Amino acid sequence: MSQGPLDPATAALVRLAAAVAAGDVSELQERLAAAQGAGVSSLWIEELLLQSMLVVGYPLALMAFGVWREIAGPTATGGPAAEALAHEDWQAWADRGAAVCREVYGRAYHKLLLNLRALHPALEDLVLVDAYGKVINGPANRDLALIERTQDKRAA
Repeated sequence: MSQGPLDPATAALVRLAAAVAAGDVSELQERLAAAQGAGVSSLWIEELLLQSMLVVGYPLALMAFGVWREIAGPTATGGPAAEALAHEDWQAWADRGAAVCREVYGRAYHKLLLNLRALHPALEDLVLVDAYGKVINGPANRDLALIERTQDKRAA
């Protein structure tokens, strides 16, 4: 009997990616366990989850990270972490992102950061720098409408 065109670990990663996109917790639990059973390393699973943010979005990816943390436990100290970035605009993106995110989340901002760090060390920079610093607070100042809506809710 032929195993098919993909080795078991690759096939498990493909099935896991589909489960992340589907957003079903029980299916994610099954697919994460199957990936581990197929010999997929934690590093590869976490890389798939990080890259899924770009494909399926933050909510599904963060939910998948939560399920993964229930299975794998907390992030290891000294393990893979956020990569150092060497882009001349990085600090500006980080500062803008933190300011906008702090404005949007208000008193819950600190808790958001703690939760992101608990899921994976790279998530804080992805959310603050990429989502809030580059995308939401990009050249078109897309953040202004978001902040105005947030302030309107607080005033109400």
